[in-house]
Amino acid sequence: MAQAAPPKVVVLEGIGPLPTTVLSGLTDRARGAAQAAWPEALVMTRDTLEALLPPDVSLADCDDECEADAGRRVGADWVLTVRVAGVSAPHTVSVSLLSTAERAVLGQGEAKADDETLLDAVAVAVRRAVEMKNAQRPQQRALRIAEPLARSGPRVLRVTSPHALEVYVGDRRAGPAPIELPIGDEDHIALDVQSENRVPARLQVKLPPRSGQITITLPQSIGTLDLSALKTGELRSAQVEVDGMPVPQHYDVPLRAGRYQVRLRHDCASPRPVEVNIRGGERTRLPLAALMSCRAIELRSAYANSAVMIARRWRLLPQVVLVPPTGRSIRVEIAGQFQQTAEVPGDASSPYTLLVAPPRVEASIRGRFRDGSPCTAPLTIDAEPAGALPFKGDLTLGEHRLSTTCRLPIDRRINVKAPLNARLTEPFGTYELSVGLGENASIITPGFRYWLLDGPLFNIGLGLQMAYGIVDVRLGAVFELPIAIAGKYVDLLLVPGVSGTYVSGRAIARYRHGRMLFDLGWGAHFKVLDDADEDPPTRQGLFVGTGIIF
Repeated sequence: MAQAAPPKVVVLEGIGPLPTTVLSGLTDRARGAAQAAWPEALVMTRDTLEALLPPDVSLADCDDECEADAGRRVGADWVLTVRVAGVSAPHTVSVSLLSTAERAVLGQGEAKADDETLLDAVAVAVRRAVEMKNAQRPQQRALRIAEPLARSGPRVLRVTSPHALEVYVGDRRAGPAPIELPIGDEDHIALDVQSENRVPARLQVKLPPRSGQITITLPQSIGTLDLSALKTGELRSAQVEVDGMPVPQHYDVPLRAGRYQVRLRHDCASPRPVEVNIRGGERTRLPLAALMSCRAIELRSAYANSAVMIARRWRLLPQVVLVPPTGRSIRVEIAGQFQQTAEVPGDASSPYTLLVAPPRVEASIRGRFRDGSPCTAPLTIDAEPAGALPFKGDLTLGEHRLSTTCRLPIDRRINVKAPLNARLTEPFGTYELSVGLGENASIITPGFRYWLLDGPLFNIGLGLQMAYGIVDVRLGAVFELPIAIAGKYVDLLLVPGVSGTYVSGRAIARYRHGRMLFDLGWGAHFKVLDDADEDPPTRQGLFVGTGIIF
C-alpha cells in the first residue's frame, strides 16, 4: 500500500539587522505559523536541521541562489525564509516560500510591524506566502494504489480507516468507513474523505484488476490557542502551560486538534488546570474565567482623561484589571490632577464604571454691560440659581450652562476642564477717534469696531479705521484682554491691520467710564511694498483717543 508523503518545509534562520536572539525567536514563530497555515506539511524542527546538516554547512548564510540546494540537501520540498528590514521601528517583515523541485519562489508575504508586534507580523507574512502558493498551485488529487482483495463476486473497493471517516464519491456521500464501494470496469476512482479535527484529502485511487481495499489515515489538523487576552493589562506577566509545558504568551499557539490541560501561572490564577478542546482550523480563546480565581473586569470612567494606577504606573481608561471575590480598591486620577480612591466590588459586571465623586474646581464668573461697567444680575448654572454676579465658588468638571440678563439675555455653555475665570458680556460696538502725538501728530484716525466673540479671558472683534495724514482705510482684528485695577476695568488691546501696501499695529491701554472710552497707546504704520507713488513714509509713535460705546 502506497501513501503520498507530506511535503517537508525547512525554515531558514531569520535574516536582518536585529540581535541573534530576536531573529531566533522570529524563526521559531515562523515554524509555528507555517504549521498552522499549512497543516498537511511537515515543518522540520531546529533539532532535525542540526542532525541532517554537515558540520560545515549553515543555512543562515545561504543567499537566494543556494536556498534550493540547501533545502534539497536536508530533504526538504520547500524552503521558507524570513527577512526583517529596519534597525528600528517600523520594520518590514518579508517571507518567501521556495520550491526546491522547481527552484522558484512560488509564495511571498509581507507585513509591517513595530517592536511589540514583530512576532504577529511574522505569522501574517507566513500566512500570506502560503495563500499565494496555494493560489498558484490548485489542490491536486493524491495518487493511491489499492491492494488486491481476495474476494469472489462483484468487483468492489473496501475503504477502511483507524478513525471515523466520511467517504464521498464525486459529489455523492457514500457513507462512513468501513465501507465497500461497487466499481465497474474503471481502473481509477476519485474519492474525497473527511474526518472531524483532521485534514481532509482528495484521492485518486488506482484499482487492481479485481476487488481491492485501501486504508486511509488522515493527519490531525491544526488549531490555534488564542492568547490575545494576555497582551495587555495586569496579565502580561502571566505564564501559560499546555500539558505541563510553558508556551510563549505574547502570540497565538498552534496546536494539533485535540484536548489539552491548560494552566495559568499568576497570583490570581486558579490552582487547577482547565481542559481546552482545540478544533482544527479554528481559534480557541483562552478560558480566563475558568483559569483564574480573580475576575478580569474592564474599568471605565464617566470623566474624560481618567487613569488608574496599575503596577505603579498611571494608565488611561478603559483598562482591564483583576478583581478578587472580596473586591479591590484602586487609585483614580482625573484630568491629570484630581486623585481619589474608588472601590470595585467583587461581583461587578464587566465593563464597570468607576463610582467616583465629581471633582470640583474653583470658578470665578463676572458680568459686564455694553459700557464696560460690572453687571450684578442674578446667575443660574444648569438651570439652578447660583446667586448674583460676580460669582465665586466651585464647579464640577464637565459642561455647564450659564444664564443671566445684563439688559439683554446672555446664555453660554462652557466645558470646565480646569479652574475657571469667565466673563459674561453683552455684545457691543464702539465709535472711536484717535490723534497721534509726536511723529504721528498729523494722523487723525476715526474708527468703528464691533466685538464678535466673547471668551473667558478676551474678546475678539473686527475694526475699520480711516487715517488722515496717511490716507488709507484699514481693516483688522481686535483682541482685548480686560484686567481690573482698583475695581475698575482697564482693557489691553492689540489691533493689527492691513491696507494696500501698508500694515499697521497698535497696542492700547483703554479705560472705560460709563459709556465713554479713553485710550493711550503706541502705533506703527509700515510700508511693506516699494511704490514710489505712495507717501508718506513709515511712521510710529504714541497716540491718544476717545470713543463711545453703543
